[in-house]
Amino acid sequence: MACPAAAGKIRCPLRPASMSPDRDRPEILQPPEHPQECCTQQTITVPPGVLAKTAQKHDYPSAARRRSCARRAARGLPPRTRRRRRKTPAATAAAAPP
Repeated sequence: MACPAAAGKIRCPLRPASMSPDRDRPEILQPPEHPQECCTQQTITVPPGVLAKTAQKHDYPSAARRRSCARRAARGLPPRTRRRRRKTPAATAAAAPP
C-alpha cells in the first residue's frame, strides 16, 4: 500500500513533492498529527498470517514442490478435474416435476 500523495493522486503538506502538481488535484488541508505507516515509510511489512489463505503449500523452486507435482504423473493418473456444476437445459427440463 502506498501513500496517495507519493503516488501523485493528492496534494499533502507532509510530502513536499506532492505539492508541485497543479491545483486540480484534491489537497489535504490539515494533515494528521500521527500519519499512518504508509504515509511515513516506503514499504511496510505484512505479517505472514495475513497472506496465509493465499500461500502456496510449497515454495516454488523447491524439491518438495517438484515431488508434489510429480506424484500424479508417477502413478499414471490423469490430472484432477472438477465435476461439472452447471446443468444442461435438457437435464433441467427432465428433472422438473410434471
